[in-house]
Amino acid sequence: MSTPSASDTPSRPLTVLRRRLALLGRSPRTVDAYAHWVGRFLRFHARRAPSELGAADIESFLTHLATVERVAASTQSQALAAVLSLFREVLSLDPSDSLRFRRARQTRHIPTVLSQREAFALLGCLQGTLHLICQVLYGSGLR
Repeated sequence: MSTPSASDTPSRPLTVLRRRLALLGRSPRTVDAYAHWVGRFLRFHARRAPSELGAADIESFLTHLATVERVAASTQSQALAAVLSLFREVLSLDPSDSLRFRRARQTRHIPTVLSQREAFALLGCLQGTLHLICQVLYGSGLR
């Protein structure tokens, strides 16, 4: 009978997090993404032990993502979910109630469809075969 080695016991936070998320039924890609964000969070705080980190450290990381790295709002939300899962699943803490951080800006989607006036102005600038092709495309609804 062999004794368990140190590598058999999950002592590293990322290992514990991966196992907990897998037990909770998270997809492998979600587990990988969360491990990535938790790793970045820990590196951002100079690899301090997670038990030494708190809400202020989460806030500074998320604010850094929004202001310095200028990540999208959905990226910042994914990082938040990953870091909160570390605190909830590994450390059995829930610092989410007291978090105050700068949110990343939502991207605004501007439609790229031409108005009728713009389409006719564009068609007026074309000649020959290209004009005919664009008229057919416009008339068939392929805008």
